[in-house]
Amino acid sequence: MNYFDLVEMKSVDRALTSRLGYKKILNLGTDVIVASDLKFDRNKKVIVKSSDKGVLSRALTERRVIGIIIEDNELVKKILDEAKEDSKIVFLVASELTSENRERRLRVWYRARNLFKFAKNIGTKISLVTLAKDKNYLLSANQMMEISKFVGADLAYSKEMLGFLGGAL
Repeated sequence: MNYFDLVEMKSVDRALTSRLGYKKILNLGTDVIVASDLKFDRNKKVIVKSSDKGVLSRALTERRVIGIIIEDNELVKKILDEAKEDSKIVFLVASELTSENRERRLRVWYRARNLFKFAKNIGTKISLVTLAKDKNYLLSANQMMEISKFVGADLAYSKEMLGFLGGAL
């Protein structure tokens, strides 16, 4: 199975990419852009990150949008239904799930678990990405699979979660 990750770093060399167990690590700005609203370059693939339900709903109808990041992993059933209907991916950010702030991390885990359970039950695609800012925050594919188990994925779905990003490009 081919695994993919998305990072905020400028570039990751091929040797490190393969050592971490990925086929490709995509870079924000180069391969994909993350937008907080619907004002983005129409020539690139886009992931919309927002807590505004209206922005997320409109983003799911855009052709260039491959998926969404719901800030704070808030469970919004209508948005998850729309993501399933439009064949978009809902991204969970691993760096938020492994943050140093204990209180925030516990809240994010709880919300991510609820979001994951509902989305998986209705058939929405869910992917896990690191959005690492530098090499110190990169996680291997095996570490990402373990993190996905904490939100409720079994091993087979954990592998799928790391591959959905590649299928969207």
